[in-house]
Amino acid sequence: MKQTRFLLGSIVLIALLLGIGACASAPVEQSAEVQEDILVYLTTKEDRMPPMMSIEKVVDMAIDSHEEWNGSTTHFRWGDLSGIPLYVVSLYPDLGIIKEGKEITREELIQFAEKNYELFEDPRVCIGTWFNEDDGNTYIDINVVMADKAEAVELGKKYNQISIFNLETFEETSTGGDGTPMENLPEPVERLPEFK
Repeated sequence: MKQTRFLLGSIVLIALLLGIGACASAPVEQSAEVQEDILVYLTTKEDRMPPMMSIEKVVDMAIDSHEEWNGSTTHFRWGDLSGIPLYVVSLYPDLGIIKEGKEITREELIQFAEKNYELFEDPRVCIGTWFNEDDGNTYIDINVVMADKAEAVELGKKYNQISIFNLETFEETSTGGDGTPMENLPEPVERLPEFK
């Protein structure tokens, strides 16, 4: 069951990210300042890192985007990341939730965020949702965002992922994996290299 969930999560990331791509014509309300702030921080690790927003605020932002665009990529410090030149890679499909239908309740998303809060403290980790119209399921996941494409590709290869995804161009880049479950997967907090 766990292996099936891991594989499904890996495969679904592609569809999830393509689902976000389908929303590319949606207006992106991120200010240039917010975009610059996250890019500067993830690139240089210097200042401009805002405090974490409350779980409730992040959940409300994610639900609003999910309801309007069938998906969301929401950061606990910078909010909605769509349209920002960052690369998304999935390292935690085993922690995701797959549920029937489009609706996500505030309570279940809060519970998911609370359960995985330690991961969201890392400035590279955010919460993602996607409603797949083809299978009628909603996917709730933990995603990693990076400014460095090569680093994202390297992690994708390390964890046998099929591809990474560009949040600005909505294009994917193959990482050569097939998404099958890995044996002896590290604990979630050990999957990302230290953020220096």
